Amino acid sequence: AHGCFERAARLLQGDGLLLALNAARREQARDLLVTCLSNQALCHLRRHEWRAAERCASGALVHAPGHAKAAYRRGAARIELGEYRQALADLREALRAEPNSRELRAMYERCRALQVDAGERERAYGGRLVEAERGAVLEDVKAVSQCLNALMASGSAA
Repeated sequence: AHGCFERAARLLQGDGLLLALNAARREQARDLLVTCLSNQALCHLRRHEWRAAERCASGALVHAPGHAKAAYRRGAARIELGEYRQALADLREALRAEPNSRELRAMYERCRALQVDAGERERAYGGRLVEAERGAVLEDVKAVSQCLNALMASGSAA
């Protein structure tokens, strides 16, 4: 299925096809392109190809901003990439289009929890890093102090 969606999207995007069609056909072709790109994103998600899924969903959103499925799929990919702030924005966009979706709401809440956990881990790690850096600086100061003391002792002996 992935290959079919990819070929269809390439055909619809190639050689200015969208521009060459009359307005009604152009709208149909655009809708088909968005569907292909969104479904291609789903295929990438199922194959755990997060960056490719994000790229395809983003392509669909270029042609149809606010497309709920594309926003949802880009959000899902960004969660897996650890890009929680961007994922939350995508999921909020999808929820605006489909406010009653339990699945969407659950993913949004999961993403918020992951963002909080990531922030706590970052703060904890950052605190340990500061302590480690402070310890390294103190060790350097001690080493320099010892060298100076040794130089002063050898200078006063001479």
